Amino acid sequence: MLEIIFGAFELLSGLAIAFLQFTANPSRYRWYVLGLIGVIFICSLSVRIIEKQRREKAENDFEQFKRDLPQLISKAVSDQHPPTLHPAGAVEKNEISAHDPRVYPISVKEPEEAIFPKSPFVLTNYGGDVAHKVRIQMLFKLRGRNVAFNTVEVLPAGGSVEVLPEIEDESLSTKHDIFHWLLADWNGDSRGISEDWPKPVNIHWSNHQGKEFTTAATLVFHPIKYLLKRNTDWTKARNYTTIEFTDIRFT
Repeated sequence: MLEIIFGAFELLSGLAIAFLQFTANPSRYRWYVLGLIGVIFICSLSVRIIEKQRREKAENDFEQFKRDLPQLISKAVSDQHPPTLHPAGAVEKNEISAHDPRVYPISVKEPEEAIFPKSPFVLTNYGGDVAHKVRIQMLFKLRGRNVAFNTVEVLPAGGSVEVLPEIEDESLSTKHDIFHWLLADWNGDSRGISEDWPKPVNIHWSNHQGKEFTTAATLVFHPIKYLLKRNTDWTKARNYTTIEFTDIRFT
């Protein structure tokens, strides 16, 4: 904010000097011009001092983070989350048979491309029939943005499909990257306190007769492990589970 104020003063002073040069007798305003030059100098110097202080603070914060990394790693390892429920362990609360389509959330792939990162959701039909009109629903917004998914018209028995998340009103650089928005959501609401960031997710589909089914699950994001995994200096973090589905059940 201070940089904007100093920048505005600097700009106005420059405009005032330019205006005085076109007056009938510019020399009579030389002391005003010298004063305005002094204002420009002070504003420019102040902006540089603020930028230097901000840069030093960022460097100090990063150094502190590197000092804290061993403790974070130790805690993350000790608090390893239990493995994702296998589809066989899902709780069934709705009448569904082995011959019905059964759609399960399997994983979310981490982005590999840096320019236009994508993190598709992987769904698998472990049932005995074709699933129709498969659609994923995230029940809460991420940083005020809705997350939408295209409908999968047909998912054969035993088949898998990847579905991209789409964040509304965003550019391609972050539109399909759920990790970016989960991390932003965690930073904003948790302020870095919580080690896990769960979000409820529903998956809806129907069989060929039009009977509808729903799989409810919890998408659990592990932000600290994700940050450690992105830090190339910590090779031990490469095998960390950064996101998973738990509490899979039919409702």
